[in-house]
Amino acid sequence: AREDKTWDYCIINDFTQGPTREESRNVSIAILREHYGPLLASSNKNIKVIFFQTPAYRKPVKDSEDLGSVADFSERLMEGYQAYSNLLRAEFEVESTVAPVGQASLWLYENNRKLWEKLFFEDDFHPSPHGTWLSACVFWCTIHAEDGDGRKPPPQYQQAFFDRARYTMPDHSPTLPLPTEDEAEALRQCAILVCWGETQESSCDNKPSKL
Repeated sequence: AREDKTWDYCIINDFTQGPTREESRNVSIAILREHYGPLLASSNKNIKVIFFQTPAYRKPVKDSEDLGSVADFSERLMEGYQAYSNLLRAEFEVESTVAPVGQASLWLYENNRKLWEKLFFEDDFHPSPHGTWLSACVFWCTIHAEDGDGRKPPPQYQQAFFDRARYTMPDHSPTLPLPTEDEAEALRQCAILVCWGETQESSCDNKPSKL
């Protein structure tokens, strides 16, 4: 928030399965149209809405079997979140975009399956530290995509970033490892590639190649 109590960004996400089915997507669209849209349009005009496009699940849990493969599930998510963003722009003239975390996860699924497997907690849908770092990098790239002074890539990974994490693992759950430096750099480069269509210079051996 700014000193004058206005907001720079508003982050919104739906229940992961919400955007993937027509009935639940329409419910969310109605809520955006009736509640969030008018509220955002009446706030400061410089606010930018970023929809958090969550990843498809690692396995068909939580009654998601009908959503198909990881690729099918991801495509439904991308389509749904884009519909949300388009509505705010078209009907309320609110600046809106999508942070393509789900798309970045899909890229890893197709190009680095071993690292993709590490994006999830043991329940197969909540993020692990690896997934959290990927999300952070995607949000950074989304926010800095159109900086007036040029794009600013996400900072290099430091394990100390997790020292002040508000919440990491449920009580009595196995402690998941933090990303190694090479893994963190591969995730960082994946975010840059998916968001900006390019990669940055890096010494990491796992840097993704251009699509």
